[in-house]
Amino acid sequence: MRRLSWSQLSKFENCPFDWYMNYVKKAVPFKPNIHFTVGSATHAAIEFALGRWHVAKPTLSELVGKYVDYLKTEITDPDTIQYWTLCGQNMLGAWDVYARGHDIQKISVEGKIIKDNFVGIVDCIAEIDGEPFIVDWKTAGKPYPQSRVETDGQLTAYSWLTGRTDARVAYGVLVKGTTRFQFLHAERTDKDREDFLNRLAKARTAMAGYEESGEVPKPTPNSRCNWCALYPELCDGEDDF
Repeated sequence: MRRLSWSQLSKFENCPFDWYMNYVKKAVPFKPNIHFTVGSATHAAIEFALGRWHVAKPTLSELVGKYVDYLKTEITDPDTIQYWTLCGQNMLGAWDVYARGHDIQKISVEGKIIKDNFVGIVDCIAEIDGEPFIVDWKTAGKPYPQSRVETDGQLTAYSWLTGRTDARVAYGVLVKGTTRFQFLHAERTDKDREDFLNRLAKARTAMAGYEESGEVPKPTPNSRCNWCALYPELCDGEDDF
């Protein structure tokens, strides 16, 4: 049985052809972009901070230093580094204000969890103001609506994966280009987790069918085509439809 992650499952549901070329044919090399790098740098800084939160809370300067250290492993252009450093100062400054203004306890930072051949990297599990949360950090170009955290499948997957049915799920959103931090949270029920497992089983069956038959799935046109690494070299995306 193929080991799946949320990114693989969501890619399959969004466009089976994209999934097939990436995970079966492995025809698309991974090419990180600046937004991926900034997100990873932000994660690294927050993980550093929470990893020592109860020992000695790092200063904002230390937090930004970790962020910039990561940026420099992926970016060499000084102007680009300077621009995203300023952006990171604003984002992490907003996160720092939130974190220092709340009682954060029993912190477990980023770790890989494997269950029933499904793997996920859970950013953080912690008690915040006395309530348990499963938190996924996000960097975004604009604020998230509350409805996203209420329906997001990735958070439902993490609720099932961790087994923490007592915990609410949350997105900690650092909005690029602003000093705004959002902490959006919602409940997940047994029915939500059951629906996710049914969704996972349906995808596994369809994936196995493609792999066993050798049939290549057809592209599924959608609003993400212009972001796809297959477009336009291997797929015309929406242009064909």
